[in-house]
Amino acid sequence: MNMQQVGAETLFAAQTRMAVLQQTVAEHQAAIGNRESTHEQHKEAAMRENMRPSDFLALFPNPPATVLTVEHFNQMREITGPVDLIPPELQAVQSHPDFKADYQALEDYFRNVESPQRPITAEEFATLYPAPSHTADQATIDAGQTEINALHAFLKSGPNPLPGLYDVDLLTNTEVSYP
Repeated sequence: MNMQQVGAETLFAAQTRMAVLQQTVAEHQAAIGNRESTHEQHKEAAMRENMRPSDFLALFPNPPATVLTVEHFNQMREITGPVDLIPPELQAVQSHPDFKADYQALEDYFRNVESPQRPITAEEFATLYPAPSHTADQATIDAGQTEINALHAFLKSGPNPLPGLYDVDLLTNTEVSYP
């Protein structure tokens, strides 16, 4: 404790600095709240509506792994004639026991690439749109609160037991200086 005689200008500076810091802390807390609210609204909207094609592709950039290759799938989609016009390699693929399920899986995948037919899940949303980081704001809030606490302790340290005496050591690491 270093009790010293403190003038009105130092007391006024401490009170003014506290007011500025409280405003700064409030602004950063509001910014955090706004970002959280915006993120939550975006999540709710995304979960109500069908997924966008860009979201689907970001989540599922590759078609499912199947016996049927994408090349074979595209060739089969182009065939419009009789079955006897199907090339032998495609006939071999068609005879595979998993052909129908694989064809359906690829058909579903490409339909969803063009126009997804379901909303995004909470897990998928979290993957695509992570929650906002508040590290910088929280650091500012923490530093502000620390300085506010120090200034508050300084103001509370006086004027007792003797009028005009305050513990000036409490001004260390604050913007308020003691001459």
